[in-house]
Amino acid sequence: MANPNNGLSLGIKKFNVGLMEPPQNVRIPTISGIFTEGEIVTADPGEWVGEDLEFTYQFNDGIESASPDYTLQVGDSLTGVYVTVRATNRVETVSAVSVNHTVEEAAP
Repeated sequence: MANPNNGLSLGIKKFNVGLMEPPQNVRIPTISGIFTEGEIVTADPGEWVGEDLEFTYQFNDGIESASPDYTLQVGDSLTGVYVTVRATNRVETVSAVSVNHTVEEAAP
């Protein structure tokens, strides 16, 4: 019987190429600390599913940062404080938002 490849081995290999999935939040971010103007609070990103995740944090001031720490500002007692956490990988950026915490005014 003749070899249909004329004696050549094509050497075809199958590669298991897994596609990276976008980040998925499975537990919302939280904030801990003393919720009084002037105090530093710290965000926990929550729980995420995904590979090669990098996190950024955005508190009430609207500034996105790699730091999970935030110093409560004068005026945060009017609005409370929450954090938006963004998880990024090569596929996508996904956001999750914590609950809003009441902030006390600093003592005079």
